[in-house]
Amino acid sequence: MQVLAAPILIASSPSFDSIVVSWRAVYMAVGFFVSIMRADGLGSMLKENTTNTSLVFSRLDPGTLYTIKAHAWDASGIPGDDFTYNQRTRPHAPADIQVAFDSGALQAVISCMPAEGALSYVMAAHSGTSDLNCSTTSSSCTIPFLECGSEYSLSVIASNEAGSSIPAEAVTFKTVPCAPERITIEEVQPGNLSVSWSNVDLSDYYVVFVKSDDGLEVHCNTSQSQCHFQSDCGFTYFISVFAYNRAGQSPLGDIFNHTTAPCCPSDFNPVFVTSDTVQIVWSPVRGAEMYETKAVDRSNKLLCNDTATICTLSALQCNTHYNITVYSFSEIRGSLEQTVMSTFD
Repeated sequence: MQVLAAPILIASSPSFDSIVVSWRAVYMAVGFFVSIMRADGLGSMLKENTTNTSLVFSRLDPGTLYTIKAHAWDASGIPGDDFTYNQRTRPHAPADIQVAFDSGALQAVISCMPAEGALSYVMAAHSGTSDLNCSTTSSSCTIPFLECGSEYSLSVIASNEAGSSIPAEAVTFKTVPCAPERITIEEVQPGNLSVSWSNVDLSDYYVVFVKSDDGLEVHCNTSQSQCHFQSDCGFTYFISVFAYNRAGQSPLGDIFNHTTAPCCPSDFNPVFVTSDTVQIVWSPVRGAEMYETKAVDRSNKLLCNDTATICTLSALQCNTHYNITVYSFSEIRGSLEQTVMSTFD
């Protein structure tokens, strides 16, 4: 008596909880018996009798290796040879997706709970302008080169030899805002600096840092696009503007500097050294690179320009009323700043 040949099984896992088993018809077979059980022996065995050449087993455990056995039987009900096949189910979609954003490096560390039976993961971040991903055999990896001022939709897929899971429930995250642009610095009036900039997408607030060349630093925190600062004469101020949101601080943009007008000499008096010569002496003032002293009567003007804090004017006319003015000059400012005026005869 000839024993029926074993059905040659082919199996696949179309989802995390099912396995499809199929085989070719066996000569003289009128039906087939198929069983499936976890390869580790846990749980119960599922059994099916069928006259078809395929079966779907559902409600299985995700990412789990199953052992499938099958044999055919003939018209007398006599079973044939067994065939054994091992097939793993696909992993479940990853859960508990976490995003840790590194604002300084514009990258994000993505992590999830390990999925049963998963061998690898693909974590992808999509925005309107870029698609980035990372692959890992662990349950976390780093996605670099993110763009500032962007909102990303994150998908995570687990895979094993049976195939890939469905994507995890979408998670969105925002990167840090981009650095503010079109920064304008104005000295509205002596002693008052105004810093303004254009609004930045995805920013919640801004911080402006102003550091003077003597090391003193102040800052302004605002949700608007302008800040005002007190300033002193003769200083250079270094100004930077950052935008912030929950992800962190924007990248460093341009650092601007602004030099205020030099201070004005105030402690000077003209002294005659001869009948037609007057000498003016004053203390150095912050920010001044050069001084100009001017003596003016109704028809004449006498000048001296020097980096020194002393000026001697000669060839003055007797019995003449002169207005003497000392100016401090800064090349960076590109203009003269008038100081105290002295009048004498």
